[in-house]
Amino acid sequence: MTVKFFLDENIPNSSIKILEGLGYEVEHARTAGFKGSSDDEIARYAKEEKTVLVSRDLDLKLRYAESFDHLYISKSWSYLFTNSSASI
Repeated sequence: MTVKFFLDENIPNSSIKILEGLGYEVEHARTAGFKGSSDDEIARYAKEEKTVLVSRDLDLKLRYAESFDHLYISKSWSYLFTNSSASI
Protein backbone atom coordinates (compact mmCIF):
# COMPACT_ATOMS: atom_id res chain seq x y z
CA MET A 1 0.00 0.00 0.00
CA THR A 2 1.39 3.38 -1.02
CA VAL A 3 1.14 6.23 1.45
CA LYS A 4 -0.72 9.20 0.00
CA PHE A 5 -0.20 12.76 1.17
CA PHE A 6 -2.66 15.63 0.86
CA LEU A 7 -0.96 19.01 1.24
CA ASP A 8 -2.94 21.96 2.55
CA GLU A 9 -2.61 25.14 0.50
CA ASN A 10 -0.20 26.64 3.04
CA ILE A 11 2.41 24.00 2.17
CA PRO A 12 4.83 25.03 -0.61
CA ASN A 13 4.54 23.35 -4.00
CA SER A 14 8.20 22.34 -3.70
CA SER A 15 7.09 19.75 -1.13
CA ILE A 16 5.34 17.82 -3.89
CA LYS A 17 8.58 16.96 -5.69
CA ILE A 18 10.30 16.05 -2.44
CA LEU A 19 7.58 13.61 -1.38
CA GLU A 20 7.14 12.18 -4.89
CA GLY A 21 10.91 11.69 -5.06
CA LEU A 22 10.61 9.54 -1.95
CA GLY A 23 8.01 7.39 -3.70
CA TYR A 24 4.82 8.81 -2.20
CA GLU A 25 1.62 9.81 -3.95
CA VAL A 26 0.91 13.52 -3.39
CA GLU A 27 -2.04 15.83 -3.96
CA HIS A 28 -1.99 19.56 -3.24
CA ALA A 29 -5.10 21.49 -2.21
CA ARG A 30 -4.38 24.20 -4.80
CA THR A 31 -4.25 21.78 -7.74
CA ALA A 32 -6.95 19.40 -6.50
CA GLY A 33 -9.69 22.03 -6.53
CA PHE A 34 -9.53 22.97 -2.84
CA LYS A 35 -8.01 26.45 -3.11
CA GLY A 36 -9.79 28.61 -0.53
CA SER A 37 -11.67 25.66 0.94
CA SER A 38 -12.61 25.53 4.59
CA ASP A 39 -10.74 23.44 7.15
CA ASP A 40 -13.82 21.21 7.31
CA GLU A 41 -13.63 20.44 3.59
CA ILE A 42 -9.87 19.82 3.72
CA ALA A 43 -10.07 17.51 6.75
CA ARG A 44 -13.07 15.61 5.39
CA TYR A 45 -11.41 15.02 2.02
CA ALA A 46 -8.13 13.89 3.59
CA LYS A 47 -9.93 11.45 5.86
CA GLU A 48 -12.22 10.09 3.12
CA GLU A 49 -9.28 9.59 0.76
CA LYS A 50 -7.21 8.00 3.54
CA THR A 51 -4.33 10.41 3.08
CA VAL A 52 -1.81 11.93 5.42
CA LEU A 53 -2.87 15.56 5.76
CA VAL A 54 0.03 18.00 5.90
CA SER A 55 -0.70 21.53 7.10
CA ARG A 56 0.83 24.48 8.91
CA ASP A 57 -2.61 25.54 10.10
CA LEU A 58 -2.65 25.52 13.90
CA ASP A 59 -6.44 25.97 13.95
CA LEU A 60 -6.83 22.85 11.83
CA LYS A 61 -4.60 20.96 14.24
CA LEU A 62 -6.57 22.08 17.28
CA ARG A 63 -9.96 21.35 15.71
CA TYR A 64 -9.25 18.03 14.04
CA ALA A 65 -6.49 16.26 15.98
CA GLU A 66 -9.02 13.93 17.62
CA SER A 67 -10.52 13.03 14.23
CA PHE A 68 -7.32 11.33 13.11
CA ASP A 69 -5.70 8.27 14.64
CA HIS A 70 -2.19 9.72 14.68
CA LEU A 71 -0.86 13.24 15.00
CA TYR A 72 2.69 14.16 14.08
CA ILE A 73 3.94 17.63 14.95
CA SER A 74 7.10 19.24 13.67
CA LYS A 75 7.87 22.70 15.00
CA SER A 76 9.81 23.66 11.92
CA TRP A 77 7.66 22.18 9.17
CA SER A 78 4.06 21.09 9.49
CA TYR A 79 1.45 19.06 11.22
CA LEU A 80 0.85 15.62 9.75
CA PHE A 81 -2.53 14.08 10.41
CA THR A 82 -3.02 10.44 9.55
CA ASN A 83 -5.75 7.90 9.88
CA SER A 84 -5.20 4.20 10.48
CA SER A 85 -5.28 3.26 6.82
CA ALA A 86 -2.52 5.73 5.95
CA SER A 87 0.39 4.44 7.97
CA ILE A 88 3.84 5.90 7.62
